[in-house]
Amino acid sequence: GRMGIALASEARDLGAEVELILARHSVEPPAGVTLRSVRTVEEMRAAVEEGMPRAEMLIMAAAVSDFVPSSVAEEKIKRGEAGLTLRLEPAPDILAEAAKTRRPGQILVGFALETSRGEERARAKIEAKGIDAIVLNDPALALDRAENEVIVFTAGGDRWELPRAPKSEIARGILGRLSACLE
Repeated sequence: GRMGIALASEARDLGAEVELILARHSVEPPAGVTLRSVRTVEEMRAAVEEGMPRAEMLIMAAAVSDFVPSSVAEEKIKRGEAGLTLRLEPAPDILAEAAKTRRPGQILVGFALETSRGEERARAKIEAKGIDAIVLNDPALALDRAENEVIVFTAGGDRWELPRAPKSEIARGILGRLSACLE
């Protein structure tokens, strides 16, 4: 959504060649970037796999979904007398998969949207996923809003806060600080 688009815009403005893989979004994607639209977790996974060989940095600003249906009906499920049970299974962790196949020097950054124990969970995700940095945000402050405030953690132990600001400024702060810390 908005944060991913803000990151793509800022990276473009910094001179990067940007490929934006975008699922559902609430604002228009920026001009001057390569846009790949996806609808499903599997389409996102394939797009990331295809882009990884040429990427210097992968930033996963949001998951398409943490869970997916265990099975998909061939036809519309009609309303009936009986209730419906929906079975879900964990979706593939695209960022962790990318970390397993990355080449030396590629930088991988994730986002963590946490409702409790945010710092602890964000730090744990860095190691569990094998990534270089993670950006922690609170859903109450981040979702469907033009502003955000975040805390960034790196695998090297750095931690910094970016106070509430428009998402374009948050994106500028994230990219600027990450570039300095990870070089």
